[in-house]
Amino acid sequence: MKKRHTSKDIAAMANVSRGTVDRVIYNRGNVSEKSRLKVEKVLREINYSPNVNAKVLKLGKPTSVGVLFPSATLDIYWQKAKDGFMSASKELRVYNLEFHFYEFDNLNASQFKTMSHDAIENKHDAIIFAPFFNKESIDFVASIEKNNIPYILFNCNIDNGHQTPFVGQDLFQSGRIAGSLLYKLLGRNCQKVAIFHFDEPFENAPHMQQKQAGFEDFFISKGVPKHQVLTYNINEVEHTVESLKIKQVFDQHPDLQGVFVSTSKAYKIGHYVKKAGLDIRIVGCDLIPSNIDLVREEVIDIVLCQNIFHQAVKASKLLVDKIFSNRMLNEEYHVPVNICFKENIDFFK
Repeated sequence: MKKRHTSKDIAAMANVSRGTVDRVIYNRGNVSEKSRLKVEKVLREINYSPNVNAKVLKLGKPTSVGVLFPSATLDIYWQKAKDGFMSASKELRVYNLEFHFYEFDNLNASQFKTMSHDAIENKHDAIIFAPFFNKESIDFVASIEKNNIPYILFNCNIDNGHQTPFVGQDLFQSGRIAGSLLYKLLGRNCQKVAIFHFDEPFENAPHMQQKQAGFEDFFISKGVPKHQVLTYNINEVEHTVESLKIKQVFDQHPDLQGVFVSTSKAYKIGHYVKKAGLDIRIVGCDLIPSNIDLVREEVIDIVLCQNIFHQAVKASKLLVDKIFSNRMLNEEYHVPVNICFKENIDFFK
């Protein structure tokens, strides 16, 4: 009979800690290349195959995960999140994950509220969601915790008085990075910049608020007066109305030098700047085709990639750990900001 090696056995053979062995086997990261290679060498030598958790067999049914995020049909950016969850279901197929998607309009808080209620009523084994509406998301977390459902937030976080499990970027720091990049693009004669928020209600959108706070904090730290760091919230849907408002901003501020767009809509500024022949530095977010095209044309200088695909996979793995290994989910798991420009953008598509 083949001997069943424990993580303690493997750790001894590889001369590493048991925690390192677990991180390699379950692909949790935070392992040096040297340690990973040592563990993988031992795993090959003993022909290791993971022991399916007894809880999986006990359940005898799919592991149901409710996932709430903005509609991939309305915003192509979120298709990569959907792809990430489908990739996770294949990678973690031993756990028989079954994702149930609730895709909401990111302009419609009441629709999010209805879908969050449905997710609770459907009694999923776990829930993953993007908290686009702060008030409604805080209420949703309270309901999830009341029903003792494992959960994790992704893409953005909320402030509800206690630490919530979260996978994504440090959005305050992302705002500071955007500010730093604009500052470097403009040089030390930087005098006036702006941050644009598109198509979402800013007062209830924590992800935009955090980015703006970081952006403003950076420029204040460099001595740029706060009144020279402009803010615009453009929520109209019609492109012609948006174009008019964008034109009004640049007409009123002919000395505006650089722009940061907090959402995936940097191309809206880019199209206007290109058509008007303006020399404006632009930093945007998210690798969607419209942004990528304008980066290649050097209309948009830089795009910050949030790697939503990786966030979806990571959130899925953390929940599997919680459900089947009873690991705590009480931390923030930050993913790095990828800085994409013309010369390297194809590596991040």
